Amino acid sequence: GEVILEEMLGRVLSQDSWSRQYPIEGGEKVDCAVVLRDVVVPIDAKFPRDDYMRYVGSESKEESSYHWKAFENSVKRQINDIQSKYVKPELGTAEFALMFIPSEAIYYETIAEENYLGDPTAILEYAQSHRVFPVSPNTFYAFLQVVVLAIRNVEIIKSAKKLQQSLTDLERSFDQFYSKYQDMGKRINQAAEAYRIGDDHVQ
Repeated sequence: GEVILEEMLGRVLSQDSWSRQYPIEGGEKVDCAVVLRDVVVPIDAKFPRDDYMRYVGSESKEESSYHWKAFENSVKRQINDIQSKYVKPELGTAEFALMFIPSEAIYYETIAEENYLGDPTAILEYAQSHRVFPVSPNTFYAFLQVVVLAIRNVEIIKSAKKLQQSLTDLERSFDQFYSKYQDMGKRINQAAEAYRIGDDHVQ
């Protein structure tokens, strides 16, 4: 995750606009940070991938539900760590931090209102209430474009709060996209089931 994150930052931002292993005053070092004028946006790239792989690799719904809960709890612990370690406005950071998820599939399931089992999940709501925003490679690129715009024209985005609002709007757009993505998946499944039933009758 850190390698992908650093490559993306290096491609989009100038070297003086971001830093790896950025020290937050008080001793903690965040994986990367975007330095926007006099505000630091912390980015943490750690993520409980093993918990997620156990979840998707489960052979029964009961096992999947068990591992999903473990995954969900691990993500929430990570969110708590990010907030407590890196969200320090009094020390010059933004009023939020980013949690970089290097997999689009994991990201979309993390921000969805339901996982693929159909069980409700509130990870995104939990993250936002703790001032932590999950981002994937695609959404992170969009976020970086907001940052680039802010660096080029500080009058467009005058404060970290407005930057946070821009990211919230971006998340909302991707939420709408994911909802349509889920609907499309349901229709594909329904069409496949109808085809299977029709094929059975023909045979």
